[in-house]
Amino acid sequence: MKIVTTIARSLLGVIFVVFGSNLFLHFIPMPPPPEGPARDVNILAFHALMAPAGLGLAIVVSALALFLVWRYRENFAGLVRPPQPARRQQSILDARSQPAAAANS
Repeated sequence: MKIVTTIARSLLGVIFVVFGSNLFLHFIPMPPPPEGPARDVNILAFHALMAPAGLGLAIVVSALALFLVWRYRENFAGLVRPPQPARRQQSILDARSQPAAAANS
């Protein structure tokens, strides 16, 4: 499983580096981007609904990303878990009140 994770991380990194650097270096010919708010939508939704020609790569990228989220799910748990109350503030308040309570006794 460790080898598969390394391969998925590397492929996803290469895909984002290559296509991200293409915006600056223009080594892969691309059509002009569509007009309107379509630039800010999800990669998979964009290719499924607006540009089905690139749907294959979008599925591969989404599958790699989902695999990595599943593989590192303990690191992403904070995104889906409700926030916990701050314990440190409560312990500081308890520590401050204990000496005062001992002095009053």
